[in-house]
Amino acid sequence: MSATLMVSGCGNADRDKVPAPLPAPSALTRSSEFFGSPLSGPTSKTIPAPPPAEALAVQVQFVALENIPSVGVPLGSEARLITATRLGTPVLASSRLTGTARFVPLQAADRFQPDVVDASRGRATSFFAARAAVPRGVSAVFEATAKDAFQLHIAGTESSATLQIYVYRPVTVLTPDMPQPVQIAVAIEGLAATKVSADAQEAAESATKPAPGAKPAAPKPLPPPVQWAQREIAIIDREVTGKQSLAIVVPMSFDAASGKAIAVAIEIGPGDASAEHLEALSSGMEQIKQSAELAARRPTTLPFGRSESAALRAASESLSSASRLRPTLVYLAGQTGARLCEDVALVADDSVLAKLAEQGKATLDGALNAGVAGGPGDASAVGWLLDKASFELLGKLFNEGKLPPELSAVLANHAGEAGRNVASIEEVSRNLGSRQDLDNRLLAENLIYLEDSSPSARVRAFDWLRARGRAPAGFDPLGTPKERRIALEKGMAAAAAGPATAPAKP
Repeated sequence: MSATLMVSGCGNADRDKVPAPLPAPSALTRSSEFFGSPLSGPTSKTIPAPPPAEALAVQVQFVALENIPSVGVPLGSEARLITATRLGTPVLASSRLTGTARFVPLQAADRFQPDVVDASRGRATSFFAARAAVPRGVSAVFEATAKDAFQLHIAGTESSATLQIYVYRPVTVLTPDMPQPVQIAVAIEGLAATKVSADAQEAAESATKPAPGAKPAAPKPLPPPVQWAQREIAIIDREVTGKQSLAIVVPMSFDAASGKAIAVAIEIGPGDASAEHLEALSSGMEQIKQSAELAARRPTTLPFGRSESAALRAASESLSSASRLRPTLVYLAGQTGARLCEDVALVADDSVLAKLAEQGKATLDGALNAGVAGGPGDASAVGWLLDKASFELLGKLFNEGKLPPELSAVLANHAGEAGRNVASIEEVSRNLGSRQDLDNRLLAENLIYLEDSSPSARVRAFDWLRARGRAPAGFDPLGTPKERRIALEKGMAAAAAGPATAPAKP
């Protein structure tokens, strides 16, 4: 690790008394790389080693903190998506384990010590540091796991758990001078206690309700919460220009003696010709090869390591299996850049998931039979087909008044203020020909909403446009009508003439 990421051991403790150092956590640590996203996991695909300058340089450091610092913002406010699985079965988005985690943007890597470690006002000890070189399409994962599975604490609950930090670089091809999209995922495995349901609450109250004229019975205790082994992943989208530093703080510990929180410093920057970066690239390529060999031997893994056409046909077959719909759709979406389809697949209930799988299989089979998919560089074409099927399905459910709240949020996230209006979605969906067509229509609809009479509609449309760098310069959604009109007249032509872009951060 570079000196900028190293921390001193005592934070803001009294220098005169020199307290005993914080014991290092009883944890197993490791780092690895694989081709795939945090949601898809390792795939059987391998890639040739890229030039060192084309692989992002990533450094991380795990630090145990005696106290929990009040820094940054809730992780959920920065995450595009939080998903959870219990015993390997996907469940609706949840934040039982990640809900107390914090996201801390850093001006530079050397701000980790004063902004996070010292802010904890207690002792600290660094127990894991690693670096990685991350080519396009690859995830680097940094992991710490409790040696004694029954001594881990999350929010005061004893549980077994693992903390993983993923840094994933999508396959998107951009020139070196453009911001590089990166996904950072925070994964926590542990025991999550389920809340007592309303039915159980009502049953307990009914059991103690006295009959007319009878003496009130003693209150019957509610059933204890049930603890389930759960894994949660929070996905954060960033764009990296030059070097970027951030920290994740999770209130958890691997044993009672090693503090109450774990802070992870992350530094991402361009690759170079240094010996450390070259060694990280060589090691990472070997790990990618090994993970691909293991993935190829797993029967449930979609075989993208063979020809793209064979892989897509295998995925189409998997969409016929009810037990594999969600992982297949998430995997396909992650590999083809179908962000909308990915979000829908992760939060949709079984009935909606089945409809999406049916539409996805039909469009995928049609593309394969027509020769549209299966050749080099066709990932984006397949991704567009999946996103189009997802958008049309959401529009149909919206029009029928059957769109669940979680999918309403997904639609609004991807479509802006237009996603809150049935007529707008119907207009956007008509005769869609390409992703560029969809992006342009959503841009136009949200620009129109800047002139809406509703202040809240204007604010939502403006926020969506600003997140994508398409908001008219100088426009204030809460300004006077005259001020808004002047700003729109100045900025509308430039905004409409510019190329539609994919969401920078939904």
